[in-house]
Amino acid sequence: TTVTLILAATRDELVNNLGVQRDDPLVASIHRMLFLDVEAMQEWVVQTSDAADALREGTVLEFCRLIPSYCDRSAYLASILPPWSRQAQTFRDTHYNPKWHRPFLAKAYFSQKLQSLIHESSSSLSPNNAQSIIERFSRNLLDGIDMLYFPIATLDQSNDGTTDTQVIYERLAIRDATWCKPRRVSEYHVMDGSDMIRNLFLGSFSNTHEQTDFYETYWLPLERLHPRTDDTTSCKEEESLKDVLSAFLMHEVSKLDEKQNTLIPTAISTAVIGGSLYRDFEAWMTYDYHHLSTTTKATPEAHTRDVGRKLLEFARCD
Repeated sequence: TTVTLILAATRDELVNNLGVQRDDPLVASIHRMLFLDVEAMQEWVVQTSDAADALREGTVLEFCRLIPSYCDRSAYLASILPPWSRQAQTFRDTHYNPKWHRPFLAKAYFSQKLQSLIHESSSSLSPNNAQSIIERFSRNLLDGIDMLYFPIATLDQSNDGTTDTQVIYERLAIRDATWCKPRRVSEYHVMDGSDMIRNLFLGSFSNTHEQTDFYETYWLPLERLHPRTDDTTSCKEEESLKDVLSAFLMHEVSKLDEKQNTLIPTAISTAVIGGSLYRDFEAWMTYDYHHLSTTTKATPEAHTRDVGRKLLEFARCD
């Protein structure tokens, strides 16, 4: 995601501030990295009549090389589409909100850094040399980055976790937190308990429609009660979301008597990802579902929706 946003910001600076033509070979190379089918993208830009509604939340455009998480899709698409397209311009002018359109905010940050580089280069060098620096930077990205595609089959009956999207997500998170963890804290963002709990919820559903419905109905309103913006406020706001989740968990556990409390499984392993909040929340949800299923015919999906409903009501009243 980061590389594609940097490439999109670089393309915009080349065209808007350095006079590079839209059909320049370098711009075409960037587009081939951003889009699986550049012609399909160009056709969509021309033929989509309703620019105001073209990039609504959750939109999937199959010609894109990357499809991010649900709430980031519209902002991400507006960021990588050509800036001269009506769809990107309309999103920027009428829909953009820095509180939750994080891909657009990230691209703006990269654009600012590139503009500073252009300004510094232009002050000491000729404009042509400034353009040469940005072009060399672009080509280093294009030539030095490999994208790995691998299939995830979720329809077969393997029991090794390779068909369970939640297990896959956890294993990738563990890998990022251990084997390939950057050395400097400033180079990465830790996946906290709220990230893992969100995916625990979504992993309860077997089809995309139910995942989307839960996300739009319960989780997205919860996140927007505690939006993440820039570096100066994100830590405080992320902590407030974790505080709500922690308070909700304590509230639910407090309803149990001493005997029931001992029935909640205790994790014996170190919480590498998500901290103790995720570990304890997952243990409580497991117990709550099994306890409920002994008296009702509730499905895991129905139980997750009920927990999501109670969590959102708790957050709004908190």
